Amino acid sequence: MGRRGGMDPEKMADERTNRLKESLDLDNKQTKKVRELTEDLIVNTMALNMEFPRRDTTQATRQARREAMKGIEADYNAEMQNVLNEEQYAEYEKLQAERREKMAERRKEGRQRPPKRQDGGNDQ
Repeated sequence: MGRRGGMDPEKMADERTNRLKESLDLDNKQTKKVRELTEDLIVNTMALNMEFPRRDTTQATRQARREAMKGIEADYNAEMQNVLNEEQYAEYEKLQAERREKMAERRKEGRQRPPKRQDGGNDQ
């Protein structure tokens, strides 16, 4: 799917909700509520990104951003727990853990990339 820089929150919420509906076998009532919660999550995350730009790499800013994001995610997860049944929520937590693991792998891979070659990169 790639980066979502130009996507609007509604489209992002629709896509995520559709994935969750399929993965968790949500009914119509659950789907509607998950859609609302997901759009709120995305809007709040976007606002957080404006408040704490990623290019500001000071330790204090990174820590404040991390703590704020944890709060947003905790609120979302608490609401999701109210919407989903026990089995669905267990599957949701499993999906979230897999997502976090993939993100950690991508971050690790990003750090292991070799430096750009100074000679233009031609091996001929």
